[in-house]
Amino acid sequence: MCWTRVKHVLKVLYSYIRSLIGLLFLLIVYSLIGAFIFRAIEAPYETEQKAIIKKERKEIIEQFVNFTNLPVLNETELRNQLFNLLKDYEEEVYTAYKTGVSLSVTKPKWDFYTALFYCGTVYTTIGYGHIYPSTTLGQIVTIIYAFIGIPLALITLADMGKRFTFGIKFVLAFLSQICKSRCCRKMYFGYEVDTEFNVNFYLALTIVIVYMFLGAFIYTRWEAWTYFEAVYFIFISISTIGFGDIIPAHPKFFLLSSVYVFIGLSLVSMCINVAIVYFTQQIDKAKVNIGRATEMAMERTNKTFSLAKGKMHEMSIKMNNHHHHDHSPDRDHNVHHHSGENGHQKKHNHNIFKVNFKNGHVHGRHRHGRNSI
Repeated sequence: MCWTRVKHVLKVLYSYIRSLIGLLFLLIVYSLIGAFIFRAIEAPYETEQKAIIKKERKEIIEQFVNFTNLPVLNETELRNQLFNLLKDYEEEVYTAYKTGVSLSVTKPKWDFYTALFYCGTVYTTIGYGHIYPSTTLGQIVTIIYAFIGIPLALITLADMGKRFTFGIKFVLAFLSQICKSRCCRKMYFGYEVDTEFNVNFYLALTIVIVYMFLGAFIYTRWEAWTYFEAVYFIFISISTIGFGDIIPAHPKFFLLSSVYVFIGLSLVSMCINVAIVYFTQQIDKAKVNIGRATEMAMERTNKTFSLAKGKMHEMSIKMNNHHHHDHSPDRDHNVHHHSGENGHQKKHNHNIFKVNFKNGHVHGRHRHGRNSI
């Protein structure tokens, strides 16, 4: 019963990777065809240039021997002749170097594995720069090859990125089922997993980083590199920067290195798509929050403005009523009446003061007179 469910899972996985297998097969065939074509174009030119270098080297040695056997040449003339010979040889070597021909006369540069590796650097747009076509025909074929190969590689990488996303979701769902059921017979294999790039961004980034560091450990066994140099090469490769300052030295590992880098490119493609989805969601959430905050601020502003407008209206009504009350006839009559009463009261008080003063003065005089008597 458990094996039946496992077979069902394998069928589901095969249905999801069936299209990817076709794309990978097409890309492999395209790479093999390109390797045969570039080797057929560039290898004869490389052989020709190496033959020229060998010939120049042999002629220089023979002329050097002839110069040393001539007794008529003095030391100065011998130095000048040797200088001219070495100068001509340097020009030939530099010309061969500019055309991409290796200075090594024993190790061919454009063998089949190197040409296959070159095809991978073309359609992945890495372009290390350590190998490139030297002939005009090779350059024309490179343009045509890249024009077809780059879209094919991008489609394959995008599809691989989706499959990796599906694989991550499937593994997480599978582990979740194991944790819940704790038994294969009780597991439910009917759950559906999509290929949308809605995986956790930090999980996808962690997978890429772990892939880099594990691959660096393998490269230290293949090449005479330090661990940091291996990490540096992997990052430069899967990010398609491709400086070319560090490249694999063993052709037999070119194919394995190409496979590793291609898988790394698909993981980076997945991580980029996941990052786009993640940051797009974050931006949308930020827009919603900003919109809500703006609406709340506008509501508060409108309420404040309405309250202020109402208070100003009330103050205006009160001021108008107060102004109207100050100019009413009754108030004017009351004002004059109170003013008259106040004036009469003041006058009465003044008279009383005078009377009292006079009486006091009289009484004072009377008292004064009585005291003086």
